[in-house]
Amino acid sequence: MRRTIAVLLALLPVSSSYVVTPGSQINNGYSGTLNMHNKRPRILSSSAKITTSGSDSNDAAAVPSRALPPEIAPITAGVFSQMLGEGIAMSSLAFYLTALGAEPLMVGVAISCFSVSQMTFAPIMVRLSIRLGCSLVLRICLAGAAASSLLIALSGSIYGSLRGVVAGRALAGVFAASVPVAQSGVTDILPREQAALGLSRVSAASQLGIVVGPAASAIFQAAFLTAGLPASQCLPAVFVLAAAFALCVLVQMTVLDRQFLGVANDGVAVIAGSNDEPNRPEQPQPQPPP
Repeated sequence: MRRTIAVLLALLPVSSSYVVTPGSQINNGYSGTLNMHNKRPRILSSSAKITTSGSDSNDAAAVPSRALPPEIAPITAGVFSQMLGEGIAMSSLAFYLTALGAEPLMVGVAISCFSVSQMTFAPIMVRLSIRLGCSLVLRICLAGAAASSLLIALSGSIYGSLRGVVAGRALAGVFAASVPVAQSGVTDILPREQAALGLSRVSAASQLGIVVGPAASAIFQAAFLTAGLPASQCLPAVFVLAAAFALCVLVQMTVLDRQFLGVANDGVAVIAGSNDEPNRPEQPQPQPPP
């Protein structure tokens, strides 16, 4: 009895030094190993000594040290640029329409038409991104956002003040698909273990634009007013500035996409050149003398 208790006490430290996890080979301190299959390993203890078999060990070791690819940067920049314009519009559009003499009904129509357009055209934009590519559709969305900001800024001379604002918000809703398009592109670019990190970057860029937009609108309106611009022109000037920023990001995305495409084509050419060696005829082997 005492010998049995002593053996069990001796085994307790050893059994706590490893964790039985599916899909891995576990070094339990003995000469043998425990094999569990068909599921990914799950580490339950920091003192566990796990040696996984197959590609799961390589993936788990590569995840902490692998950074996101540079192709994610223009995607998040495009999302931030468009949501920055939406933050400016959300915080200032009601005051702008009221200053133009709009009734509450017109204010509600101008705000709601954006959501209606977005709900209608966002699935179409996502399907286009699957066929044409995420980068191209993101640039189209940025171009549409810049055009809508300019239309709102120049609404005093285009289709009348209120009609121009409503048309600008409807146009903004048509192209307000940068977030779902970016999410679709990120899941296509990144491997499975990095998809959550890439989606979090897209979400952070979207929320950052919504947060920075109202503050940027207030700061630039105060700056324009201090510079001597009439108060009625300060908010249109902010919309022009938002359109200019969206166009700058659009140009930057175009340049970066061409650079990435050139690097990818060079890599494909190198691989193809290394594989396209001429087939040389086999030399006859010398026959040994009889």
